[in-house]
Amino acid sequence: MDEKQPEQSFMRKANALSNYGPKVVHSSGSESGIKHTAALARTAAMFDVFNNQSDIPRTPLMYIDPLFDPVLLMFPKENLKELNRRLRHYCDYNPTVGNVIELNSTFPYSDAEVRCEVKALEGYFRDYAERLELSTDMVPQMAKDFNALGESIHYGTYDQDTNEWAGFIQLPPENIDIRQNWISPKDRIYLLKADEDLRKAMSSGKPEDQALIEALPEEMKQSLETGQPWRMDSACVIHFAHKTEGYILRGSSPLRRILRWLLMEDKLYMALLTMVDRSMFPIKLWMIGSKEQRWIPTRKHYELLANKLMQIKNDPDADLIYHAFLDMKIINLSANHEDVLKYLSFCEEKELIGLMASKSMYSEANPYAKDSANIKMIMHRFMVERDKINRILQRKVFMTTSIKRGYVLRKRAEVNSGVSEDKYDIPEIKKYIVPKVFWRPSNLVSSMAEREYLLKLRDKKDLPAKHVLENLGYDADETLAALKQEEGTNFDPVFKDARAELIKDPATRNDILRGKRTAELNLPLAPTSGGKGGKSAPDLLAGLSGIPPAPAGLPSTSKPGRPAIPPDQKSRQPAIVSETSMSAREKLNEKDILPQPKGAEEPPI
Repeated sequence: MDEKQPEQSFMRKANALSNYGPKVVHSSGSESGIKHTAALARTAAMFDVFNNQSDIPRTPLMYIDPLFDPVLLMFPKENLKELNRRLRHYCDYNPTVGNVIELNSTFPYSDAEVRCEVKALEGYFRDYAERLELSTDMVPQMAKDFNALGESIHYGTYDQDTNEWAGFIQLPPENIDIRQNWISPKDRIYLLKADEDLRKAMSSGKPEDQALIEALPEEMKQSLETGQPWRMDSACVIHFAHKTEGYILRGSSPLRRILRWLLMEDKLYMALLTMVDRSMFPIKLWMIGSKEQRWIPTRKHYELLANKLMQIKNDPDADLIYHAFLDMKIINLSANHEDVLKYLSFCEEKELIGLMASKSMYSEANPYAKDSANIKMIMHRFMVERDKINRILQRKVFMTTSIKRGYVLRKRAEVNSGVSEDKYDIPEIKKYIVPKVFWRPSNLVSSMAEREYLLKLRDKKDLPAKHVLENLGYDADETLAALKQEEGTNFDPVFKDARAELIKDPATRNDILRGKRTAELNLPLAPTSGGKGGKSAPDLLAGLSGIPPAPAGLPSTSKPGRPAIPPDQKSRQPAIVSETSMSAREKLNEKDILPQPKGAEEPPI
């Protein structure tokens, strides 16, 4: 039997009952027959709608515009002042963002040392950097705004009397307007917006406000009076921006890429806070009545229960006596805590990825190679930022002072010949004496294999010690001077070895045990390679420790335990013994060496 036959049969019946077919009236003409006919008509109409599905309109999938984000819809992305306010808020109150920014701003620049190729000026430049507080204040400030806001702006004041920078002050980037001529991109214009607080201070009669205004430059005072931006000297501006495109004037904050997840985390935090509040103050659902007994209480029961609950509301040890058809249920949201924590962990993971950080940086050491590789990559990034800041300090701070003071770098050939190379077009960074900043540790990445290879080259005498020391972060000249300074002291390993050799002599060892110092010891003579004796130990140690040699009247020993010849007997001639009375074993050969006794083998070495 065909499966479509029942359907066709039903269709014929439905059409017969519809408006388009013949009218059918029940034979009895009763009310039940009329209702039955109407039900069949409604069923036929419904079936007709589902059968003609082609008439239903279809909506295509909506295009997803990446620029339209409902999360960032109201976020002030273009208003730099409001944007920086929110970014600073996350740096202050978000633990993940705050710790990563703090680490990026302090750890790579924890210890700095200024080095100069001209040692006569190295002390001056080190003191100069300390007075400017470069490593303690300025560099961490630059790094923090660079990592949090995307750019850092410092303005320096130059003292023409001393030809030095008097100091640098950090300015909020949102108060600076930057403009550029695209014909000559290096000529940038920095405009400082008029500060409203300073404008109010100009019209104030307070002495402290007047003193504050008097310290400002005249051009800035005019800018405050007119309300127009003040054009700063671009040579005095240090702009450290996080950008890779040359056509972008402002730096882009690394926190922009995680704004979605930060806002999502805020929503999850509010949801979690609501759940905690609901757990502390849950909803108590009181139920009266019985479904099994089919008993519904009257309004009087509800009012009576409400009055009793109001009476015991503030009594934690209250008792309520009621009938059997009363039940109470506590409603809280504790079951959803786990899901919220899972989503919070997901947001934190996205934030760490956006900040180029890892959980292993803040947790215990992890033996997995992937975590070590991630940390190495982060350390490489720190070293790149170190190099950028070093070049900025060289060109903006140190080179300006060297040019003003005339610290020209003269080669040895120029000094000897008296002919200068100023006529050649030499870059100023190489023409003038400009120091460099070295950070400790010099290499943030573990480079043990590289250092071992350098030490092998040094052992083969294929690499000078200066290059090895510079790779380790030490100055070669300072290291050599320190080695010369510790010669002959207790830090000198040669002196330690010489003192250790004295222990082999029993008499000297007993003197040391009695508490005698090195200068008070009756030191034995040090034998030479020929076995004839040599200089005494005090004479050998005199150049190392500053110990004077033993006085002439002090007895010395040529061999351990045997006293030396007194000075008054050294001039006596020894007794002459005839060679004929000496045996062949006692005669010396031409090289003043006793001959080998007959029948005796050569002793093993």
